Amino acid sequence: MVFIDKIKLSRNSRFGDTDTQNVVSMKKMFRGANLFNRNINTWNTQNVKYMSNMFENAIKYNQSINNWNVENVIDKSNMFTGAISYNQ
Repeated sequence: MVFIDKIKLSRNSRFGDTDTQNVVSMKKMFRGANLFNRNINTWNTQNVKYMSNMFENAIKYNQSINNWNVENVIDKSNMFTGAISYNQ
């Protein structure tokens, strides 16, 4: 699950409803998504193992992800590198 069209991604009003229950890797998912700042706190992340560089250089992202289940994540390295607005 990698998003190429970052501009459309930032304007998708129903993005929080995305079915993520079978996703195993979110590695680099929002890397460089300069405009992305949507609420994705309701995503089902219980099967995700890889989140490295997920928000790398997503400079506007600043949403809570406190509801995520990350107990199976084995790699969160550099998850927020360069995400200068993130302060949750």
